[in-house]
Amino acid sequence: MNVIEKTAGRKIDYSVRGSEITFADELMLNLENRERDTEMQIDICEDVYGCLCVGVSAGTRRYVAQIVIPARKYVEVEPPETETGIMAAESGDGGTMGSGRTQEAVPFSMNNCTLILWGMSFVSSGKYFFSFIMFSAFDFQQYRAITVVVGVAMYVARIPNCE
Repeated sequence: MNVIEKTAGRKIDYSVRGSEITFADELMLNLENRERDTEMQIDICEDVYGCLCVGVSAGTRRYVAQIVIPARKYVEVEPPETETGIMAAESGDGGTMGSGRTQEAVPFSMNNCTLILWGMSFVSSGKYFFSFIMFSAFDFQQYRAITVVVGVAMYVARIPNCE
């Protein structure tokens, strides 16, 4: 699995076993089950209660990770020959009904997936701290998700445990 650290800060703990990835011993995903004929992007977020969730919603506080699963790939496979030596796709009149080739999915591999990790810590600077807020929308005309990450600075008197 390819790992990209998108922002600075403490990253979520994760473990990979086979085609399964587990985040902070709280959320487990079987990526092989989520492979499709198009690229899949799975957002892992933290909600306002500190719990992990899949996808962005009104209660989402910040991104934790994003998983990119590439589109399923196929290879062409020759059909098996019958006992008489005639290919199974041939018709009785000597003509072929088609090329006889079939497509078979290439086995899933975690090595093709990408894990993007986002920093979870606040960055403290005197009486200011900075955090990232995420907005997400879906463009129905282009059929794509649009995500905007905005840095926000806030003034507070004291920030415990932000280092």
